[in-house]
Amino acid sequence: MAELVKNLAVRVVDATKDDLEFIRRNRKIFGNPSEVNSELKTMVAKYRGQIVGFIQVIKFPKTSQATIVFVGTRDGYTGQRVARTLIGKANAFFIRKGLKLSTLKESKSAAPRLNQSLGFYALKTNYKPQGRNDSVHSWVPVRSARGKKNRK
Repeated sequence: MAELVKNLAVRVVDATKDDLEFIRRNRKIFGNPSEVNSELKTMVAKYRGQIVGFIQVIKFPKTSQATIVFVGTRDGYTGQRVARTLIGKANAFFIRKGLKLSTLKESKSAAPRLNQSLGFYALKTNYKPQGRNDSVHSWVPVRSARGKKNRK
């Protein structure tokens, strides 16, 4: 059971094969991602040896663009800054690799206040992945959205 700590001190590391297998077997406790893809860069947040969240990112070939595909926090650990820490570590990874974050995608608008507080702007979309009833929401960094508006 999760401790009710406002700022949980998690350690974020690259996911191992065992970590990915654990996430696949226990998808429902992480918000039920449609797929856990071992081809994507995956980082896990651990607290006292347990995986309490994970993030998957993709770098687009031949570009300097990257997308956060999924951020999942384990049931009982929401509201304890796990997702915020994961997104921060993903951004640090992008900077080290010379990448720019183009979008953050989520299968439901689970954390709009978090996304907005991290500097993302919501894009409207009706895209529904095959076999799913919920639409995918895309968020772009505010500076990217402003840049596009100013170019018109």
